[in-house]
Amino acid sequence: MITAVLARQFWAILKKDVLLEYSYRLQFVLNLAGVFLELAMFFFLAKLVKMPASMEQYGGNYFAFLAVGLAFGQYQWISLHTFAQSLREQQVMGTLEMIFASPMRPETLIVGSSLWTYLFETIVIVLNLGMAALFFGLDLSNANLLSALAVIVMTILAMSAFGVLSAAFIVVFKRGDPVTWVFATVSGLLGGIYYPIEVLPPFLKSLSALLPITHALKAIRLAVLKGYPVQRLSTELIVLGVFAVFLLPVSLFAFRRAVNIARRDGTLSQY
Repeated sequence: MITAVLARQFWAILKKDVLLEYSYRLQFVLNLAGVFLELAMFFFLAKLVKMPASMEQYGGNYFAFLAVGLAFGQYQWISLHTFAQSLREQQVMGTLEMIFASPMRPETLIVGSSLWTYLFETIVIVLNLGMAALFFGLDLSNANLLSALAVIVMTILAMSAFGVLSAAFIVVFKRGDPVTWVFATVSGLLGGIYYPIEVLPPFLKSLSALLPITHALKAIRLAVLKGYPVQRLSTELIVLGVFAVFLLPVSLFAFRRAVNIARRDGTLSQY
């Protein structure tokens, strides 16, 4: 019975988000146009970059390395922003208190609010890679879809914890979220989105291993560009699983506590 109720709540949130997104169809078209122009820019930029030996494990093509990294790196951006953004929208519309006054648990809202965002972004990422293959010669013939799906699921679980922590800060402090700022900045430098981590100094390379994005990007590149099966990605998938198992419960607990604090102080709807 609880599972059926939870499923109906998730479906209601997903349906609301789909209808809202459908009302802004022009924005979707503009986003795709922006992606195409960005791909073109990086395609020509890649022609100027000499490939280091460390990139041979990904096929030795810098544009392919960059295209997959930029596309898949969007999961990190979503994980860090979607939960807090959803809360802010509910605050602006004046519906957050009403939602939390309903039988719906805070965890259900925070998880349900991300379903459409992740689904929509997955569609956009597929279109991104499709455009890169169609117009700029990105070779996807070796892509292992099962491995890519496994990496996507584990990446979402691992990175969502940071987004939920970000939302907890927003509920209590309204503005000034250190989780997003620190994690996004450090990941941009050390995560391997724009260049392989092998080019980093040993100390920074060691620090990069502490970030889930590092393992996620390595795994997705090997799955998409080299066709690695799930078994050969087991190390990266296990690391992502460890992040998820330890951080998700902590982040959900922190969010629940943040909502209780805001309720007690009467600041839940303030923004």
